[in-house]
Amino acid sequence: RKIINDWRQDYNECRPHSTLNYQTPSEFAAGWRKGHSENEDSGVTN
Repeated sequence: RKIINDWRQDYNECRPHSTLNYQTPSEFAAGWRKGHSENEDSGVTN
């Protein structure tokens, strides 16, 4: 189980993916959040 868990963590968190423009998933998510949090209206009204 440890070997599989280590592989899964490496694949899902550390390894760059071609579909993410060769970024790691965490790099892609951080960039996506940064780009969307500045431009997105929260939709909250008073």
